[in-house]
Amino acid sequence: MSRAWQAIVGKGSALALVGAVAACGHEPPAPPPPRDPVIAAVLNDPLMTDPDLLGQAQPGAVFTLNGPAAVPIPLIDRSTKELTAIRVEATRSLGGAAETLPEPAAAVFPPADATLAQTASHLLAALRGAPGCAAGLGYGAGWGAQLPAAVPIIPRGHLLDGAGREAPGCRLRAVTFLTPLPADEALAFYWTRARQAGFDPRYERSDPRARILGGAAGRGFLALVEGRDEGTAVTLVTAGL
Repeated sequence: MSRAWQAIVGKGSALALVGAVAACGHEPPAPPPPRDPVIAAVLNDPLMTDPDLLGQAQPGAVFTLNGPAAVPIPLIDRSTKELTAIRVEATRSLGGAAETLPEPAAAVFPPADATLAQTASHLLAALRGAPGCAAGLGYGAGWGAQLPAAVPIIPRGHLLDGAGREAPGCRLRAVTFLTPLPADEALAFYWTRARQAGFDPRYERSDPRARILGGAAGRGFLALVEGRDEGTAVTLVTAGL
């Protein structure tokens, strides 16, 4: 060992000894005060992703999965600037413009508080798909990024819940998200998407909710739309796509 290195080590040992001596006779620091559980939940909740920087499978979707029940859903941007950006991106994704909605038909809807699994079962029944397929849904934000390209989340949508299943003869995706677009614009977006995909869609309404349903033989999707104080809520379920 060189003399220079010995000198450095010697200084370090001396400093450590001085620190140890200085610490003698002092009480250990008091533990920090307990954190408010609501504040702790907010700090530990997943951060909202910048809509201009979000991942690849669903460009423009903002993932803000629900956290603890005590934490409110983050407010979404409903400014004119944000609405304009959404409309520009949605129009581009549709290849030009959304089609005009036809007159809606009446229908029996799932309950307003239905889970994603119950809504998926409702879709499978309408498509004459495997009834037990929705029984084994797994939940998580990742399913929101695995929607089929033909039926994406509306650009810059805020994901609240995601679920899905990947099994032989059973391919399901289900999400609930918020968008600042008015409900009729959200419906027109999915009506146009369904027409472009050749699903022969149906537009049905049972106020205050409405839906676009398209597909057959176990393949298709359901977009269930409802206006709320915090924005337009969309439950989107795809099967066999």
